[in-house]
Amino acid sequence: MAEPTELLTPARRAEARAVFWSAFVDPVPDSPARGAVFVSRRFAAAATRMTYGAYGSAADARWYGLAADGALVSAALLTDAAARLTFRSHLALVRFGGEFVWTLGWNGLRQLVGEVRTWAPDRWKAVTAAFSPRPGFQELQLIATSPAAQTRGYGDRLLAFLKDKAAAQGYRGLSLTTVPESPAYRWYLRHGFATDVEFRILDAVLCRMTLSLNDTATGGEGSQLVNTLLKAGGFSGILLP
Repeated sequence: MAEPTELLTPARRAEARAVFWSAFVDPVPDSPARGAVFVSRRFAAAATRMTYGAYGSAADARWYGLAADGALVSAALLTDAAARLTFRSHLALVRFGGEFVWTLGWNGLRQLVGEVRTWAPDRWKAVTAAFSPRPGFQELQLIATSPAAQTRGYGDRLLAFLKDKAAAQGYRGLSLTTVPESPAYRWYLRHGFATDVEFRILDAVLCRMTLSLNDTATGGEGSQLVNTLLKAGGFSGILLP
């Protein structure tokens, strides 16, 4: 097994995109449950394409991978917490906006707008606080291992490399967004990430997680602010320290 390395060429990054697709899109059923909006293959494809298209084109994007027998089996994409987006990044975000509306459809869009319109100002502040970039943190936009290569420790080895790399570069921690019902969530917990906040919107539950690299805190900077705002906004399922 080769050592984790930065992926600098378009060809190697294309391999990374294939790894992400195999992990995040291929396993999702073609026919989602009735009423599903975010839990659908169409949305998984759009969100995955947007993430590596927008953030993979950021000025501060860093692509890393781990190969076995000459083929890339694990890949990761990171940016600064406040990613420096480029023109190509914004094009990818615009495309995702169109795909997002198409995926929702008229009924889903009406549901989403109806739900968001009921949010009090404190809820808006809570969401903003939860997803605001944490100073000094690096954002783990994507990390995945090809399904055929999972459970062999490739992802563990790549994440350990990313932690060491971030610490050496002076970052205070790593942050990410994930789905708490996924196996990845338990994997992040096992590797020291802590849940800052989680909340539901339509049929999706999202959570923000952080890992402190100084090993003195379980959540990212500003967790107490997030906790206060979320309690004021009426969110449930808060898992802050």
